[in-house]
Amino acid sequence: MILVLYVIYFIGISNLIGPTAIMEMGDAHLDYAATMIFGAGGAKIAMLFVFISVLGTLNGLIMGMIRLPYALGLDNMIPKAKSLAKISPRFNFPVNSALFALIIVAFWLIVHYFTQKFSLFPNSDISEIAIVASYLLYLGLYYKVFDLWRKKQIKSVFRGLICPILASIGSLIIFSGGLQNPLFGLYLLICLIAFGSGYLYHRFFVLKK
Repeated sequence: MILVLYVIYFIGISNLIGPTAIMEMGDAHLDYAATMIFGAGGAKIAMLFVFISVLGTLNGLIMGMIRLPYALGLDNMIPKAKSLAKISPRFNFPVNSALFALIIVAFWLIVHYFTQKFSLFPNSDISEIAIVASYLLYLGLYYKVFDLWRKKQIKSVFRGLICPILASIGSLIIFSGGLQNPLFGLYLLICLIAFGSGYLYHRFFVLKK
Protein backbone atom coordinates (compact mmCIF):
# COMPACT_ATOMS: atom_id res chain seq x y z
CA MET A 1 0.00 0.00 0.00
CA ILE A 2 2.79 2.42 0.91
CA LEU A 3 4.60 1.57 -2.33
CA VAL A 4 1.44 2.31 -4.33
CA LEU A 5 1.03 5.69 -2.61
CA TYR A 6 4.65 6.61 -3.33
CA VAL A 7 4.30 5.67 -6.99
CA ILE A 8 1.07 7.69 -7.29
CA TYR A 9 2.77 10.67 -5.61
CA PHE A 10 5.79 10.62 -7.91
CA ILE A 11 3.68 10.22 -11.03
CA GLY A 12 1.44 13.08 -9.94
CA ILE A 13 4.21 15.47 -8.92
CA SER A 14 6.17 14.72 -12.10
CA ASN A 15 3.17 15.53 -14.26
CA LEU A 16 2.39 18.66 -12.26
CA ILE A 17 5.73 20.46 -12.22
CA GLY A 18 7.97 18.23 -14.34
CA PRO A 19 11.05 16.12 -13.52
CA THR A 20 13.45 18.93 -14.42
CA ALA A 21 11.86 21.31 -11.90
CA ILE A 22 11.93 18.60 -9.22
CA MET A 23 15.67 18.05 -9.72
CA GLU A 24 16.39 21.79 -9.74
CA MET A 25 14.36 22.60 -6.61
CA GLY A 26 15.20 19.49 -4.60
CA ASP A 27 13.15 19.20 -1.40
CA ALA A 28 11.53 22.59 -2.09
CA HIS A 29 9.46 21.06 -4.89
CA LEU A 30 6.78 19.88 -2.45
CA ASP A 31 6.16 23.38 -1.10
CA TYR A 32 6.06 24.73 -4.66
CA ALA A 33 3.53 22.13 -5.80
CA ALA A 34 1.34 22.59 -2.71
CA THR A 35 1.32 26.36 -3.26
CA MET A 36 0.23 25.83 -6.87
CA ILE A 37 -2.70 23.66 -5.82
CA PHE A 38 -3.83 25.04 -2.46
CA GLY A 39 -2.26 28.48 -2.21
CA ALA A 40 0.10 29.72 0.48
CA GLY A 41 -2.17 28.65 3.37
CA GLY A 42 -2.73 25.17 1.97
CA ALA A 43 0.99 24.73 1.42
CA LYS A 44 1.60 25.29 5.13
CA ILE A 45 -0.95 22.60 6.00
CA ALA A 46 0.70 20.18 3.54
CA MET A 47 4.09 20.85 5.09
CA LEU A 48 2.58 20.23 8.54
CA PHE A 49 1.55 16.73 7.45
CA VAL A 50 5.05 16.13 6.12
CA PHE A 51 6.48 17.33 9.44
CA ILE A 52 4.24 14.94 11.39
CA SER A 53 5.26 12.08 9.10
CA VAL A 54 8.94 12.85 9.61
CA LEU A 55 8.45 12.95 13.39
CA GLY A 56 6.94 9.45 13.25
CA THR A 57 9.98 8.16 11.40
CA LEU A 58 12.29 10.02 13.77
CA ASN A 59 10.61 8.42 16.78
CA GLY A 60 11.28 4.94 15.40
CA LEU A 61 14.89 5.81 14.59
CA ILE A 62 15.49 7.15 18.09
CA MET A 63 13.98 4.09 19.76
CA GLY A 64 16.12 1.83 17.60
CA MET A 65 19.25 3.93 18.06
CA ILE A 66 18.95 3.86 21.84
CA ARG A 67 19.08 0.06 21.89
CA LEU A 68 21.63 -0.44 19.11
CA PRO A 69 24.78 0.03 21.27
CA TYR A 70 23.17 -2.24 23.87
CA ALA A 71 22.58 -4.98 21.27
CA LEU A 72 26.13 -4.64 19.94
CA GLY A 73 27.45 -4.75 23.49
CA LEU A 74 25.67 -8.04 24.20
CA ASP A 75 27.58 -9.62 21.31
CA ASN A 76 30.83 -7.88 22.28
CA MET A 77 30.95 -6.13 18.91
CA ILE A 78 31.71 -2.63 20.17
CA PRO A 79 34.32 -1.05 22.50
CA LYS A 80 33.25 -0.87 26.17
CA ALA A 81 30.77 -3.65 25.44
CA LYS A 82 30.17 -4.60 29.08
CA SER A 83 29.33 -1.04 30.04
CA LEU A 84 26.99 -0.51 27.10
CA ALA A 85 25.24 -3.85 27.70
CA LYS A 86 24.58 -2.99 31.34
CA ILE A 87 20.97 -2.55 32.44
CA SER A 88 20.38 0.19 35.00
CA PRO A 89 18.71 -1.41 38.07
CA ARG A 90 16.99 1.89 38.83
CA PHE A 91 15.40 2.45 35.40
CA ASN A 92 15.47 -1.16 34.10
CA PHE A 93 16.91 0.34 30.94
CA PRO A 94 20.34 0.46 29.20
CA VAL A 95 21.14 4.05 30.22
CA ASN A 96 24.77 3.89 29.05
CA SER A 97 23.60 2.73 25.64
CA ALA A 98 21.17 5.65 25.41
CA LEU A 99 23.87 8.16 26.41
CA PHE A 100 26.27 6.73 23.86
CA ALA A 101 23.57 7.00 21.19
CA LEU A 102 22.97 10.61 22.24
CA ILE A 103 26.65 11.43 21.70
CA ILE A 104 26.59 9.88 18.22
CA VAL A 105 23.41 11.73 17.26
CA ALA A 106 24.80 15.02 18.59
CA PHE A 107 27.97 14.53 16.55
CA TRP A 108 26.07 13.92 13.33
CA LEU A 109 23.74 16.83 14.10
CA ILE A 110 26.73 19.16 14.25
CA VAL A 111 28.20 17.70 11.05
CA HIS A 112 24.81 18.04 9.33
CA TYR A 113 24.52 21.67 10.44
CA PHE A 114 27.85 22.69 8.97
CA THR A 115 27.39 20.73 5.74
CA GLN A 116 24.04 22.43 5.18
CA LYS A 117 25.16 25.90 6.29
CA PHE A 118 28.15 25.95 3.96
CA SER A 119 26.56 23.81 1.20
CA LEU A 120 29.33 21.22 1.35
CA PHE A 121 27.04 18.62 -0.27
CA PRO A 122 25.10 20.51 -2.99
CA ASN A 123 21.44 19.43 -3.25
CA SER A 124 22.03 16.57 -0.79
CA ASP A 125 22.94 15.92 2.82
CA ILE A 126 24.96 13.51 4.94
CA SER A 127 22.00 11.15 5.32
CA GLU A 128 22.60 10.06 1.72
CA ILE A 129 26.02 8.63 2.60
CA ALA A 130 24.53 5.37 3.86
CA ILE A 131 22.46 4.94 0.68
CA VAL A 132 25.67 4.40 -1.30
CA ALA A 133 26.33 1.07 0.39
CA SER A 134 23.15 0.02 2.19
CA TYR A 135 21.24 -1.08 -0.89
CA LEU A 136 24.19 -3.18 -2.00
CA LEU A 137 24.34 -4.80 1.44
CA TYR A 138 20.63 -5.59 1.18
CA LEU A 139 21.44 -7.83 -1.78
CA GLY A 140 23.20 -10.21 0.62
CA LEU A 141 20.07 -10.41 2.77
CA TYR A 142 17.87 -11.06 -0.25
CA TYR A 143 20.23 -13.80 -1.41
CA LYS A 144 19.99 -15.41 2.04
CA VAL A 145 16.20 -15.49 1.74
CA PHE A 146 16.56 -17.12 -1.68
CA ASP A 147 19.06 -19.61 -0.23
CA LEU A 148 16.62 -20.55 2.52
CA TRP A 149 13.96 -21.15 -0.12
CA ARG A 150 16.40 -23.26 -2.14
CA LYS A 151 17.07 -25.35 0.98
CA LYS A 152 13.29 -25.78 1.45
CA GLN A 153 13.35 -23.87 4.75
CA ILE A 154 11.03 -21.31 3.15
CA LYS A 155 8.16 -23.10 1.44
CA SER A 156 6.47 -20.21 -0.35
CA VAL A 157 7.68 -19.52 -3.90
CA PHE A 158 6.41 -15.95 -3.63
CA ARG A 159 8.29 -15.20 -0.40
CA GLY A 160 11.40 -17.24 -1.14
CA LEU A 161 11.92 -16.52 -4.83
CA ILE A 162 9.76 -13.75 -6.28
CA CYS A 163 10.11 -11.31 -3.36
CA PRO A 164 13.96 -11.51 -3.23
CA ILE A 165 14.16 -11.00 -7.01
CA LEU A 166 11.88 -7.96 -6.96
CA ALA A 167 13.64 -6.55 -3.89
CA SER A 168 17.04 -6.99 -5.56
CA ILE A 169 15.86 -5.19 -8.68
CA GLY A 170 14.53 -2.35 -6.52
CA SER A 171 17.81 -2.06 -4.63
CA LEU A 172 19.81 -1.88 -7.84
CA ILE A 173 17.49 0.79 -9.24
CA ILE A 174 17.89 2.95 -6.13
CA PHE A 175 21.63 2.37 -6.06
CA SER A 176 21.92 3.33 -9.73
CA GLY A 177 20.31 6.65 -8.81
CA GLY A 178 23.03 7.20 -6.21
CA LEU A 179 25.64 6.66 -8.91
CA GLN A 180 24.46 9.86 -10.58
CA ASN A 181 25.53 11.91 -7.56
CA PRO A 182 28.88 13.66 -8.23
CA LEU A 183 29.84 12.94 -4.61
CA PHE A 184 29.39 9.19 -5.06
CA GLY A 185 33.13 8.53 -4.70
CA LEU A 186 33.32 10.45 -1.42
CA TYR A 187 30.25 8.68 -0.01
CA LEU A 188 31.64 5.29 -0.97
CA LEU A 189 35.00 6.12 0.62
CA ILE A 190 33.33 7.08 3.91
CA CYS A 191 31.36 3.82 3.89
CA LEU A 192 34.47 1.76 3.15
CA ILE A 193 36.32 3.43 6.04
CA ALA A 194 33.44 2.55 8.38
CA PHE A 195 33.33 -1.05 7.13
CA GLY A 196 37.10 -1.40 7.39
CA SER A 197 37.17 -0.04 10.92
CA GLY A 198 34.49 -2.49 12.01
CA TYR A 199 36.29 -5.40 10.37
CA LEU A 200 39.64 -4.54 11.98
CA TYR A 201 38.06 -4.12 15.41
CA HIS A 202 36.27 -7.47 15.12
CA ARG A 203 39.40 -9.27 13.93
CA PHE A 204 41.97 -7.87 16.32
CA PHE A 205 39.91 -7.17 19.44
CA VAL A 206 36.89 -9.46 19.41
CA LEU A 207 38.18 -12.70 17.90
CA LYS A 208 41.36 -12.65 20.00
CA LYS A 209 39.50 -12.45 23.30
